[in-house]
Amino acid sequence: MRSLPEIDEIRNRVLADLKHPVGRSDFGIGLRLDMADMDNKFKERRTPEAAGVGNRYVTRPDVFESDMFNVRAFTETRINDQTLLTSGYSYTRMDTDNVGITRKFSKAVRGSLSYGFFRHRDETSGGFDNYDAHLVFSTITYRF
Repeated sequence: MRSLPEIDEIRNRVLADLKHPVGRSDFGIGLRLDMADMDNKFKERRTPEAAGVGNRYVTRPDVFESDMFNVRAFTETRINDQTLLTSGYSYTRMDTDNVGITRKFSKAVRGSLSYGFFRHRDETSGGFDNYDAHLVFSTITYRF
């Protein structure tokens, strides 16, 4: 069975970032707005080869709408040539806090350690999908 898609999608995105240096630190803020509106349809011809049944047609909708707003703030402080201390806060219908440190061990090797806290509250599930989460994340990067 083949479907004939009728695609009707609109997506808009607005991004803005500001960064300001103060001494050995940079302070920044940013925002992001994503808007999506899909009203797709898949038109299907059912049992086209069946004798005596006649043609049956089905239209299957694929509808989705989403608006997402994000605002964030961050700092970056150069402690020395090898160490960068970063922190940030992000809000996207959930609260997100991040703090991290990056250390340059040599010209080719860099490591980082980050901590994040996430709090998600979902009113549509009656609180069933609510959660708090802690994240510890580390990386070692080798550039060649």
